[in-house]
Amino acid sequence: MISLDIFCDVIDNYGDAGVCLHLARNLSFQDYSVRLFCNNLTVLNTLLNEQDLNNDHLTIENWEQPLTTYQASQVVISAFNCRFDPVTTQSLHQAQNQNGTIIINLEYLSAEDWVESCHGLTSFVDNLNVYYFFPGFTSKTGGLNVDRTFKDQCKLNLQKLKEQLLSPHSTRTFSLFGYHNPIIADLIKVCSHSACTNEMLVFEGLALENLESITKLSFKLNETTKLNDKLSINVSPMVSHERYDEILLKSDFNLVRGEDSIVRAMHTGHPFLWHIYPQDENAHLTKLQSFLQRMEHICLNDIPQIIENHHSCPYLEIDKATISKACKVIYQTMMDYNSQDHFAKDFNLDEFEQLCKPIYYNFACYLCDQTDLTESLNQFIHTKL
Repeated sequence: MISLDIFCDVIDNYGDAGVCLHLARNLSFQDYSVRLFCNNLTVLNTLLNEQDLNNDHLTIENWEQPLTTYQASQVVISAFNCRFDPVTTQSLHQAQNQNGTIIINLEYLSAEDWVESCHGLTSFVDNLNVYYFFPGFTSKTGGLNVDRTFKDQCKLNLQKLKEQLLSPHSTRTFSLFGYHNPIIADLIKVCSHSACTNEMLVFEGLALENLESITKLSFKLNETTKLNDKLSINVSPMVSHERYDEILLKSDFNLVRGEDSIVRAMHTGHPFLWHIYPQDENAHLTKLQSFLQRMEHICLNDIPQIIENHHSCPYLEIDKATISKACKVIYQTMMDYNSQDHFAKDFNLDEFEQLCKPIYYNFACYLCDQTDLTESLNQFIHTKL
């Protein structure tokens, strides 16, 4: 069994911790003994489940203060380029020189073209030889951070969705997890003009605070509030990973934030809007544009080729004109969702869904068949040991 450490510096609240815990959990189910060092156990403990606590191959370590002693494992992962404390750095330097310890910097997910040429390259950081590992959407990157169990659940969900794609809702269900976002006011308006009723599950934290600021109302946990004839709000506390997966799979439309939730939402086959983490100089919008362009490329080029070569695959055959039109609408809506402006005045949620649901469905089918981050890391580590 290979010993492996993951260091997690929690910046984006639940997102960073969620990514690291999913990865630690997945690797512990392989041939790894994993220690997860985290500098915010309050956040991490919210996400842990009973299986994690009883997992002999997974240990949670407190990194809220600099370590006073540290014995490096065979493999050490620095999540999102977090900086090691002095004791850890010195120990890693000795372990790399004496035992060949592998140090990997796990980068943030990106669909930008340049990550393919940088994936797997090395650099010296604090006199340590560090490999850069990029999650991504192509075979030249590290794949996406999902586990086999969830992918199997998504595949079952996709089988059901294929039969229901063109059926209108009687009631549309949302999940809402996001940052401060004034566009939620527009979303409330378009739901109010929908042909069906809408039920929105909002998670406590930033998403709930934002909703209360917009509506000037106070919502209570586990209670439903009817905003109007077409929209009701239900507030949920933060939940375990497994419960959140269930919610994503059952919701008709997922409004998500952060790398962890977007990766899981895009595998379900349901429509989603990604509220990406804001960065200086609008760097996040470049990242979002790259993702949307990658999604369009996959739907326009990769999937039709798969359909042509494998006639029994689960994809929907969609003409290129419809794909281009739908991807353009998704692009504009996603960019609007991340702006400080408004949805287009003529934005119609019902029409958006009818046009775009097949695109989301095909994209999910494609992702569910790709090599995931755990598999890629495992292959990479074994080539370096």
